[in-house]
Amino acid sequence: MLLAEAGTRIEDAREATQQPQHLGREQQRQQQPRAQQPQKQQQQQQQQQQQQQQQQQPPCHREERRRLKERLAVVEKELQAERLAVRALSSGRAGGGSSCSGGGGGGGGGGGGSGRGGGARSAGGPDKPAPQ
Repeated sequence: MLLAEAGTRIEDAREATQQPQHLGREQQRQQQPRAQQPQKQQQQQQQQQQQQQQQQQPPCHREERRRLKERLAVVEKELQAERLAVRALSSGRAGGGSSCSGGGGGGGGGGGGSGRGGGARSAGGPDKPAPQ
């Protein structure tokens, strides 16, 4: 839920930095819901959009673009922190501090599952490593 909201905020910030003639991406976003895209594919699309943005914008409104880019950087940092928190929670390591690798978090599944990787904590002893 938090990731979806943060992703939406980042995409809104990116769209605000683009000129209004980029309507093709809006149609593309309607055809492919964000929840069904794997994370890496979404990041690659965002990088491509950023490159297109740099090539196609005229040299006007520089102050507004600079301010929006700063805001975008802040929102991306927030998203990264939330992703780390979700990864830690989904692998059963809330609170950090353990040396167990936790199995990597499971990748999120195609459209729905949150993929809980990592072993369960024992009642009294140290963390047990995740089964391979």
